[in-house]
Amino acid sequence: MSLPPATIHGMTVQGVAFQKEVSGPGVIAVVQLKVDIAHDGHVSRIRVLSGEEPFVEDAKNYVEAAHFRAMPDDPRVVNLATEWDMAVAFFKPRN
Repeated sequence: MSLPPATIHGMTVQGVAFQKEVSGPGVIAVVQLKVDIAHDGHVSRIRVLSGEEPFVEDAKNYVEAAHFRAMPDDPRVVNLATEWDMAVAFFKPRN
């Protein structure tokens, strides 16, 4: 699962559910977060797992603004919440 890319401070930012370290050409920083998604699809809590301080707040704001799919209107899952480990990668600005 990935979130749509965005531009923050001239850098492209992309969030992906992670299972391993994110790296590659142009990646200048990665912030790893644990994100709780409420039943209605909104972010209910964000915990920082790792990342360089200058990028943490932008990563949290980026994920908080994302839209996740709401759970079905089914009484069996009314209290269900989803938790994702997310890696938010910041890419070098293009010249």
